[in-house]
Amino acid sequence: MQKQGGSICVQVLLMAGVMIHAAGPASAQVTGGADSLALEPVVVTTQKREESLQEAPLSITAVTGDALEARGMDDIVDLTARTPGLVGARVNGVPQISIRGIGTNDFGIGADPAVGVYIDGIYASRSGQASLDLLDIDRVEIIKGPQGTLFGRSAAAGAIGVITRKPSLDLAASAVAEYASDDALRFRGSLNGPLIDDKLAFRASVLAARRDGYTRNTEPSGGDFENASDLGGRLAATWFGGDRFEVTVAGDYLRKRGDGNGFVSTLTAPDGAAPDPFGSISSNLGARAQSDLDAYGASATTTVWLANDMTVTSITAWRGYEWDLLSDDDGTARSIAQTSTRPEKSDTYSQEFRLNGPGGGPLTWFAGVSAFREDVSNTGAVEGDLKDWLDTGLLSALTGDPGLTSLTALGLPDQPLPFVDLAIGEGKYSSYAVYGDATWQATERLELTAGLRVARDEKEWSLLVPPVEAFVAAGLADRDPSTPDILPNLLFPSTVPAFDSELSATSVQPRLVARYQFVPDASVYLSAARGYKPGGFNTFGNRPPFAAESVWSYEGGLKSELLDRRLRLNTALFRYDYEDLQVTVTGSGQLTTINAGEARGEGIEFEIMAAPLQGLTLGVTAAFLDAKYGNSSNPLAAVRLPEGNRLTRSPERQASATFDYAHAVGEGELRWSAEYFWQSEIFFDPDNDRVRHGQDSYGLLSASVSYTAPGDRVQVSLFAENALDEEYLINKGGLAEAFGFPVSLRGEPRRFGVRLNYDY
Repeated sequence: MQKQGGSICVQVLLMAGVMIHAAGPASAQVTGGADSLALEPVVVTTQKREESLQEAPLSITAVTGDALEARGMDDIVDLTARTPGLVGARVNGVPQISIRGIGTNDFGIGADPAVGVYIDGIYASRSGQASLDLLDIDRVEIIKGPQGTLFGRSAAAGAIGVITRKPSLDLAASAVAEYASDDALRFRGSLNGPLIDDKLAFRASVLAARRDGYTRNTEPSGGDFENASDLGGRLAATWFGGDRFEVTVAGDYLRKRGDGNGFVSTLTAPDGAAPDPFGSISSNLGARAQSDLDAYGASATTTVWLANDMTVTSITAWRGYEWDLLSDDDGTARSIAQTSTRPEKSDTYSQEFRLNGPGGGPLTWFAGVSAFREDVSNTGAVEGDLKDWLDTGLLSALTGDPGLTSLTALGLPDQPLPFVDLAIGEGKYSSYAVYGDATWQATERLELTAGLRVARDEKEWSLLVPPVEAFVAAGLADRDPSTPDILPNLLFPSTVPAFDSELSATSVQPRLVARYQFVPDASVYLSAARGYKPGGFNTFGNRPPFAAESVWSYEGGLKSELLDRRLRLNTALFRYDYEDLQVTVTGSGQLTTINAGEARGEGIEFEIMAAPLQGLTLGVTAAFLDAKYGNSSNPLAAVRLPEGNRLTRSPERQASATFDYAHAVGEGELRWSAEYFWQSEIFFDPDNDRVRHGQDSYGLLSASVSYTAPGDRVQVSLFAENALDEEYLINKGGLAEAFGFPVSLRGEPRRFGVRLNYDY
């Protein structure tokens, strides 16, 4: 892949250079006016200052709020079909995101995400907190590659910055109402205006949505799966202190209610028939299933303008969430593995101070300090029925005892014996950092950037796994850890008293960049950056803590706008090398996170956008990735993650194409849009088994037609998502596979709908 990727990159750079040098004379021949045909500029703040997307020497995909609304993108997972290198899915309502093949499969509270999500610069520490609705958004910035200097902890693979719309002194309002398949209803509205002339403004946004499930349950327990009901809002106020200071205070709340995913059993039928991974489910859990999330937060952001054009920014924030889950992970009418959290809670407190130097000179810089604290807890559980474990031969297979095939073998009545295996964890995590970044305009065309973050992470952990109460009551176990039990805990080894552990580490995360602008609208850059993710703890057992993972990434890129900004061509060639990659593996029903050793990846990505005609915009993206596990000294990793196997959820190829054409109809406007996304085969497990854990290549087509009435206030849209009704999986294998009960999880089927927008 390395030789091929380098060859591709050289060809692209040479081709782009020819196009750029040829664009000067050709641009004078363009008719119709450059202003009327030019692509809209995009402003980003990834480097802690406002700048053009084309000038930022980073691999960034930026999606504006208008584009989010036009395409009906509701959450972070929806961005994956528009962003090369980004892969994601919602599992039990929680997003699982990876960038360039790097993500995490440990969603317990003992570990941290690999992709950092930041809401208005505030870190969302848990995957559940990232399950936000893209409500009233100014833009989303997806930054690929390690971002230790700019963002800090848990941005080893990259970062996603969500920037909300800020209050302004103009009176404005908007509303969006939508109806789609499965009786899906969605309403979003916002109101903005002044409270005190020239001084105080507010902005309020609300969300309400519901939908019926699309995965059918054949059991008498009833309850189809994938139902959802959301309610949320955001309120912000800004005090404008003239040219001296500005203060924004904001609060938000999101309530999500659902029944989680419908896992389809892929056990071979008794008659030997192949299972249908897209079929209906047979779940005895039924209507009791739940995935209920409450996410909330408050923040105060103050910017003070000092003398000499310097600014001081303070961000004070509190964020929290609570997640209750009960999921039928075995996908059958048997009670084998029903996982739950009862609940999972997190409260985070953060403070950041940043000083930005004056702009306009040869040196642009910022420096800052930050402090972060998280209190997190979770009562995790796996529920089952001992009778089902015995009747199916599961307990006999796990213990190697051929006599454990019925309750009578244990001297108990042959009747249901429900049990709950608990793991009660609690963590207190702190992080402190000092950081800075400076860009020096060395010559008229060359700029050099150096950045550094030094961070200290401290973690305390406590885990209590009591004996199973149902086994104690049945006389199969007791509460004395020093005496042997007839039947000990089935899943989580008992830890009485509690298992306590601590971690602390200091990390140094540098960043070096060189950018050369060889013509006004085109530049190339080279960068090297280090990312870091703290170590952590196994949420479901008294295993040793796992160490931090780190990565060095090297990237070269081209950013260009040609033909009077009617053609935008951005490309990036990258390589990364991981050490101590954190991966969760299963064995005998146990989930254990280990340091897998090395991992490496290399690839190339393209983003092309063109406006060839008035009203017509075309876009193409492509990504090529070779990401594999490397050498490991951990024996468990060597068995479960063979060297040379591809990383999970890392397609070798991705591509997308977009079409958008708007033209006048009387005094109104008609807009036609289509979008096609394709990705190659992926694996959901490091073993790279195509039958048990593979998903073949697939493509998704979405399309819409919109009419905007005269006056630009009212718009009506008809849309289709997954218009070809492509069948594809977003997970295969599952937690219960370790017990011999594999499952699959399908992607969303075709959806049709109508959307009404109103702007005032």
